[in-house]
Amino acid sequence: MTRELDTFTRRSIILKKLNFENSKSVFSLSKECNVSLATIRRDLNALEKEGSLLRTHGGATLKSSASNQRFTTRENISKEEKIQIAHSALEFIKPGISIAMNDGTTNYYFSKLLLNLKKNLTIITSGINTAIVLSENKNFLCYLAGGQVKNSVLATSGSHAENMIESYNPDIAFISADGFTPQQGLTFAYEGEANIAKKMIKRSKKSIALITEEKLNIIENISSASCKEVDILITCSKKDYLLKPFKEKKMKVINAKINKKTAKDSNSNVIKFNDAR
Repeated sequence: MTRELDTFTRRSIILKKLNFENSKSVFSLSKECNVSLATIRRDLNALEKEGSLLRTHGGATLKSSASNQRFTTRENISKEEKIQIAHSALEFIKPGISIAMNDGTTNYYFSKLLLNLKKNLTIITSGINTAIVLSENKNFLCYLAGGQVKNSVLATSGSHAENMIESYNPDIAFISADGFTPQQGLTFAYEGEANIAKKMIKRSKKSIALITEEKLNIIENISSASCKEVDILITCSKKDYLLKPFKEKKMKVINAKINKKTAKDSNSNVIKFNDAR
């Protein structure tokens, strides 16, 4: 008699199968996991409640990311998570290093924390908001990768931006993405953003992914980098089944803890894009 899988393992398998096939039926999952239809329905309902997938008629599909939303909307999604992830990323900042930062709201919050440092840093970024914030620190040499401006994400991309990044050799690339899975790696909704991240990772000695929990089971349209190309994942999740597959890839995983006081204090020291002169 086949031993029934425990809940943790079974739900991990469900998410892995969705990562590969995007959608699955209750019937097929029931057969593959060797459990009843009712058990699979409970699993899918629980995973949907956690934000890991979307229930469909007779099955489930991967949850679509917020990548098609405007920057000002995405800025407020999982804000406390993003700020805490940014705090954890600070430990890798040493005086005199050079870093690359792509666009994205997590890197935007990271730039707000960097602003307070009294360290000499060289920074290249594709994020317009990020560049505006970092330009306020006189100890920083901040470069905005020139290229086509995408208004909805307030970022630059295209061959001009990519060529500029090619001329730099950063110590660390801090990359946020629209999705990250053990199978597909870092993925993006738009080719331009995916190519920028790919260039930054390729040129850097170390790459660190800054990924909020809701993006850990998202696969977007364009692949940028495999898990082998990412050295460290910094996230903020209480769900071990989401983190375990990355650890199995021999990736260092840093699980930041949400500290509401820290998030509140960080949020009070902000330069808004619309405040820039």
